[in-house]
Amino acid sequence: MSDQLEYFAERLPATFVYAGIEVEAQVLFSGPRGRQIAGRFTVVPTNAFAYGTAEQRETWHTLITTLESTLRLRHHKPGTPAGMVEYLYRAAEE
Repeated sequence: MSDQLEYFAERLPATFVYAGIEVEAQVLFSGPRGRQIAGRFTVVPTNAFAYGTAEQRETWHTLITTLESTLRLRHHKPGTPAGMVEYLYRAAEE
């Protein structure tokens, strides 16, 4: 997998965003090869989004609509993610 990530990074003019849980502690970034790959990334620690209040739900909705407008999604129908904000939040919890 690390070879594939390196291949993409060297040949594709794009920004890649990878998400995971405790990624810096996983096998992908271990050993000499893993440390080389890890040096190409910036780890941005985050916390889970809250969804209990109206303001928190609005923040989540804003994130989803921002992602929709920023990402080039294949076979995308505009407005689809925005209509699924609660579903996407529940799926992200699992």
